[in-house]
Amino acid sequence: MKRILAGFVVSSLGWSGVALAQQAAVVPGEYIVKLKSQSAALQQNARAKLAAKSSMKAAYPSMGMYHVSLKTAANPAANLEDIKADPDVEYVEPNYIYSTNQVEGQSSNTAQGYDLGTLLSYKWVSNGKNSFSQFGTTSAANTQLTQAWALSTALDENSDKVVVAVIDSGIDRSHIVFLP
Repeated sequence: MKRILAGFVVSSLGWSGVALAQQAAVVPGEYIVKLKSQSAALQQNARAKLAAKSSMKAAYPSMGMYHVSLKTAANPAANLEDIKADPDVEYVEPNYIYSTNQVEGQSSNTAQGYDLGTLLSYKWVSNGKNSFSQFGTTSAANTQLTQAWALSTALDENSDKVVVAVIDSGIDRSHIVFLP
C-alpha cells in the first residue's frame, strides 16, 4: 500500500512540473474583469463594487470589460476572491503578456513557410509600396510587411498556433473612390 501511495505522489509531482512550465507571463496584480450585464445601469453598480477592491486602469464598457489593478493596502488575494464571487462578474483573468518572437532559422522573406516574393507576385499581400485596389488607385499605406513577416506571435512558446490581428484605422470618406 505504501508503494502505491508513494508512486501516486511521485507521479503527481511530475505532472505538476509540466503544468508550471506552461504558465504564461502575466502582469502581477493586474486582471481583466468581464461583467455579465451590458446594461449601463447595472455596470455602474458593478463598477462601484470593483472600485472598492481595485484601481481601474482602463474601461471598455461597450464590451463590459475592465482592466483593474488590485489594491495592495488591503489583502489582494481576498479582494480577488471577492471580485470572482461577485454575481455581476462573468469571469476574471490575469493580464497576460503577449510578445512577438523572431522566427528562428528563417529570413524575413521566408518566414512562416511562405516566400514573401511569391506572395507579392501573386498580389496576395501588399508591401505598402504597391496598391492592389480594384479601383486602380496608386496610394498605399506603409505596412512595413517585410520587417513584420519574420515575426510571429504564438499562444505560448510551445505552440505552433499563431495569433493574427487585423488593425483597421477606418475609412477616408473624402478619398476619390467614395466621391460621387
